[in-house]
Amino acid sequence: MNRKHQPVAIPSSVIEQIVGLKEMSFEDLKSFWLDVYQTEPPTNRRPYLERRLSYKLQENVYRQQNPGLLERNQKRIEQLLKDTGNPRAAGKIVPEPGTVLIREYQEERHEVTVTLDGAFDYKGTLYSSLSEIARLITGTRWSGPVFFGLRSASKPSKKGGAK
Repeated sequence: MNRKHQPVAIPSSVIEQIVGLKEMSFEDLKSFWLDVYQTEPPTNRRPYLERRLSYKLQENVYRQQNPGLLERNQKRIEQLLKDTGNPRAAGKIVPEPGTVLIREYQEERHEVTVTLDGAFDYKGTLYSSLSEIARLITGTRWSGPVFFGLRSASKPSKKGGAK
């Protein structure tokens, strides 16, 4: 299955928007973030906001030009998992730097970004583990990787009762 990758032509209006991010006031940049993500910016670091917004603008163009791609990729991933199983990785789970983990909990959206040094940025504060963040969000002890969907719970919870 050798498909040639078709480069995506980014409209000049999107390129202008990306270039314009640097020229925006910080307040305008935060307002634009709110429009795009429908949530407050997770940090007050301008370079981070500019990078994430640039990526999102390009992603939106790509989705418009390749509407079925995400669905095809998801089906392929599901088929691969079905064919090969989903072996649990040994050791600590640390996603690639720049990965944004998103979890909705009690009707609130929580975003965590993995930093270059493997820490986790949540609302502008760095944490050394996802479990710290999960506990902060829920008020109870959670496995961070389980809470953010990086792996499934190994045993049924004793708190959950019989099903």
